[in-house]
Amino acid sequence: MHNHRPLSTVQKRAIFAACAAAVVAMDNSLGNSIIAYIVEDYPQVPHSTLYLFQSIGHVIGMIAAFIVGPLTMRVSPKRMIQFAITGMIGVGMVYLLFGGKCPYWVMIACAAVDGMESSIISCLPAAVVAVHTNNIHQTVKYSGYVHACTMGGGFFFSLLGGCIGSIHWQWAYSLYLIAVPILLVVMRFMPDDMGQVRLKNRMDQNFFRHLRKIPPIALLIFLQYFLFYVCAFTYKAVISEYIIHIYSLGTSFQAGVANSVLTLVGGITGIFFGRASHVLRRWLVPALTLMMTFGYLSMAAFTTSMLGCMLGTMLLGVAKGGMMPAVVGELSLRLPEEVVPLCVSALVGFMNLGMASSTYIIDPLAAVLGAEDIPHKIAATLTAGLFITLTAAGIFVAGGLRCKEEKDPNQPLRL
Repeated sequence: MHNHRPLSTVQKRAIFAACAAAVVAMDNSLGNSIIAYIVEDYPQVPHSTLYLFQSIGHVIGMIAAFIVGPLTMRVSPKRMIQFAITGMIGVGMVYLLFGGKCPYWVMIACAAVDGMESSIISCLPAAVVAVHTNNIHQTVKYSGYVHACTMGGGFFFSLLGGCIGSIHWQWAYSLYLIAVPILLVVMRFMPDDMGQVRLKNRMDQNFFRHLRKIPPIALLIFLQYFLFYVCAFTYKAVISEYIIHIYSLGTSFQAGVANSVLTLVGGITGIFFGRASHVLRRWLVPALTLMMTFGYLSMAAFTTSMLGCMLGTMLLGVAKGGMMPAVVGELSLRLPEEVVPLCVSALVGFMNLGMASSTYIIDPLAAVLGAEDIPHKIAATLTAGLFITLTAAGIFVAGGLRCKEEKDPNQPLRL
């Protein structure tokens, strides 16, 4: 029997709090907009050390994403989100009051904390949604809202932070104070336990025994997600050089606009994504990977104007905006609810791992195709995208047929 039960008040409040928390999940994108100004305040620091400010957060964030999942079996997501947002506020105050005056190692330490809290907030809102919805369609819909809030927040921090930072970079971190009302929303509306007491009883204090509940199809989904972000990150790696030097389509302004459009389209996609899940169903993830592939095809085929580049950017934005809610929905359908937070946080870890290893996978593939230059990197990503689309069809369509025998797509999650 299909369950179309509407959300309860408690569920609505939990989802509202999750969306609010997601707004600050990409707070560390602010640093990318103002790193040039930060570097100017530390002329005595070696160049290689200076850019640790950018890289260390990604490394710590990737490690944190794989740790957060197991922690949800002992600590409620609400408490971890509160901890992360409090850390964000503290880091922002250090930058605002002491940035440029403190030793550079303090800046690096704050960047590491920023990467950790950003990773925690990236992992948990989608997990909260997954265990506070009644069926797969609700999960995909509201996970899309969470992703839209994440993308919108990233756009806010990058754009407004860059504007304020051009006046004085320390002042840009006053934007971190937006986390104060968000912290109050989480404290007020997010349920504290999310079934933790019953979860501890079921866990029998044995993490590895619990891991055996994760079916092999879920591991293939993790691999698929990893490969998707290996390909998706190529855009960030090449877009500036593609526009400015390779095809002379514009300046850094056009490159900045392209990056902003990617983020904006991804956010808008998340808002309306629930409707697409009703239409495409099991073909949703293969359709998204195919859309990413067509995005790179547009960039490879239409190189004489910004039109082809912007078309490719929008297609890739839709693919990135839809992938997280689609995959979270698939995992919530296939897994016992007690391991959903673990697996959703692992998704963020595999996403970061895919982006970190993208260059080391795409560059050798480009060399096989001819050379390690921008056109061949796009061709290599296009080739990889076709492969991922075919494997996605096998995983999600064939896997979906087996799943229907075990659990109806509209069956409620056991809360």
